[in-house]
Amino acid sequence: MYFRLDQLGKNVLRDFFVLVGAVETEVEVPPGDAQRIDLWHVPNPDLLQAHPEIEPGLLRSMAAEPGMVEVWSATPDTADFHECIRKHRQWHHTLELRTGSRIPLPSAWLVSAGRPRRVEFPWLVRLSFEVPAEVVARLPADERDFIMETR
Repeated sequence: MYFRLDQLGKNVLRDFFVLVGAVETEVEVPPGDAQRIDLWHVPNPDLLQAHPEIEPGLLRSMAAEPGMVEVWSATPDTADFHECIRKHRQWHHTLELRTGSRIPLPSAWLVSAGRPRRVEFPWLVRLSFEVPAEVVARLPADERDFIMETR
C-alpha cells in the first residue's frame, strides 16, 4: 500500500516539474550506490515563464531552482530523515564532481503524510501546508500533509 501511495506522489510531482524543466526519477546517488533520489528537478526558466498559470506559492517555489524531492506515504522517522540528509549531501558532492567546481547546495524537499514528531529539524528552512490554514485547523494532526525544504 505504501509503495503505491509513494509512487502516486512521485508521479504527480514529476508531471508538474516536467512542465517547467528537466526531471528524473529514481536517480542513483552516486551511481553504483544503493541510494536513490525520488525526484531530481532542474528548472528551465523559459518553461517556467511560459506557464503563468502556475501561481506563486509552494509548487512554483519548488520548481524555481534545482532540487530533489523525497516522498513518504507514511510519516518518516529520525532514521529516514537522516538518510535523506545524507543522500542530499552525497548528491551535492556528486554534482560537484561532475561539474569540476563548487556549486550551491540544491534544495531538498521532503513530502510526507503527517508531521514527523520525533525528528529534529536543525536545517529546517520552511514548513508549509498544502491545505489552506483554515482547513488545516480542522484536520486531525496525522491527516495533514507536511512539506519541508532543507538546505
